[in-house]
Amino acid sequence: GLDAASHSTTPLLVSGAGPSLGWITGVDKTPPKEPFRKPVIVTTVNGATKIYTPDPDGKIREMKNGKRVDIFSPEYGTNPDKIRLPAASPGKKP
Repeated sequence: GLDAASHSTTPLLVSGAGPSLGWITGVDKTPPKEPFRKPVIVTTVNGATKIYTPDPDGKIREMKNGKRVDIFSPEYGTNPDKIRLPAASPGKKP
C-alpha cells in the first residue's frame, strides 16, 4: 500500500518485538498478559531507523503536533488496514 504519496516517516519494518508485534502494531486487538517493554527497532519508508522503548501499555508513541501519538495509528499517518505481519515459519517435519 505504499506509493510516492506515502509519508516518509511511515513505519515500514519493526524488529525485536517477537510475539508482541501484533499488539504493538494494532493488528492483534487482545493485549498481551505482560506489556512488551524491551526496545524495538523501527525502520521508516525513508530508510531511517530508530530504537523505541514501548510505553507502559506496550504501544510505541512519538510526538506529533504537540502530543504523543501511537506510530501505528491513523492520527500518526499510518493506515492500520495496510499493516501486515510476517507469516509464521513452517514447522519442521519429522
